[in-house]
Amino acid sequence: MDSDSRFIDSRTSEDLNAMCRTCSTPVMRHSPNQFFQHADNQCEGALFSELLERLCSIFIEVGHISLPITFDNSESTAQGVIAAEVKYEHSMMPILALTLTGGQLTYLSLRTEDYALSHHQLMALRESFQSVIEMDISTLTLPSSGLTAYLRTQVVSESFVNRCAWLALSPLAPLTRTIAALEANSLSKQKTQAEKELSSVQKHLQEAQTELRFSADVLDQVALYESAEALKNERTHLIQQVNNLSEKNVSSSHKLKMALIVTRLLN
Repeated sequence: MDSDSRFIDSRTSEDLNAMCRTCSTPVMRHSPNQFFQHADNQCEGALFSELLERLCSIFIEVGHISLPITFDNSESTAQGVIAAEVKYEHSMMPILALTLTGGQLTYLSLRTEDYALSHHQLMALRESFQSVIEMDISTLTLPSSGLTAYLRTQVVSESFVNRCAWLALSPLAPLTRTIAALEANSLSKQKTQAEKELSSVQKHLQEAQTELRFSADVLDQVALYESAEALKNERTHLIQQVNNLSEKNVSSSHKLKMALIVTRLLN
């Protein structure tokens, strides 16, 4: 905003100083081809305002936008852009309203490392049955000048789809039906694959159970063998002890007999 609180277009204005329309604090730039920034800490409001205004002009110039039509962004579709406008509301972050082919209205919000679309804004859009897509710009390194050209080559390109994620889908939009059909087909394929994997797991489980039973039988046989060997060793040990006792008894008896003979001779 200018000093009179009127909105200005930073792309065409020659002003070097202005007020942030989001936090009402001063913003500035060194030349008209740069985007406004806060002197100390950049707030998302000023940043998003600049980015969305430029994206707005780029989408109108290019005439189309590539949107993901699967939630994993593996497929996309080119949609014609009929109109684009940045929406500003008091105490809310700006958001880009895109009118696509067939009159479909889709809102584009931005995400950074520290900011995402507020729950209040998102719920309001969902309750009015609007489609909302979010673009992650946290990995972008924005230049101080030449921002529009940078966005045209680095964002509104093939990489745009990879930065996007659906936050809400209008049940009335044809694009929603396309996405729903593709997701249903994807889920059906995933279910079939999961059933195959489950069947394979069950087969391996049965094989493992069979091997486990065989191993248990082998262990039982080993245990019986070891028990038999232990009993055999115990029997041998007992026999040895009996033999030792027998030898001791024989020796004692022999000594007793000799003592009796000696006693008789002495008498």
